[in-house]
Amino acid sequence: MKHIKEFSQFINEEYVVYKRRKGEDRGEEAGRYDSKSLANKVKDKANKVANNDWYVLEEGLMGDVHQLIKDTKTVQEFVKRFFAEYGDKIKRDRDSEEWVKGLYADAKNESLELNEADAFDALAGELSGTVYDAYSDGNTVQAYHTNRTWDDGTPVLKAIARSDQKSVKLPKRFKVVEDDEYGWWYFKVGNTWYGIDQSDWGTPPFEY
Repeated sequence: MKHIKEFSQFINEEYVVYKRRKGEDRGEEAGRYDSKSLANKVKDKANKVANNDWYVLEEGLMGDVHQLIKDTKTVQEFVKRFFAEYGDKIKRDRDSEEWVKGLYADAKNESLELNEADAFDALAGELSGTVYDAYSDGNTVQAYHTNRTWDDGTPVLKAIARSDQKSVKLPKRFKVVEDDEYGWWYFKVGNTWYGIDQSDWGTPPFEY
């Protein structure tokens, strides 16, 4: 409980600084302290405060917030339920709502990145292939495609192979799965998976 009390006090103190630097007192630091900076400071403090008891903090405080994020479908619902739960600790106003929305956005983005990374790893494992970080100049290529995926997020490869090719602009940075056995590259842009038959290219249309 000592750790949780100290951690909660730190959150409240840092939130005051966050509000000040957003410009309420028109200080020199106004506007230079965003919600992500606050989140990073909170995480650093959590590690220092908890030491070997970080698990207790996760279960006792941040774990509850993360679970609330998982249980809500929209940021509006999360904000409403957050202040219903923690409104006695943080007064609800425009700046506090912005901060809470930042917590939600950061958690959702992290979850999405992890899910996508898992899908690439799963596809590579299925094909005995390799995942690479790829780079392009933003050039356009012809590729087979599908929006159909399995429950683990991997693409339905038969759907890619049976599709017509279409033009797609390559991202500047992206992940690609190389299938050495059958000679394909697979990558994802938005919600669509793409496949390029290596026999159509002398050299890959991107670097990796």
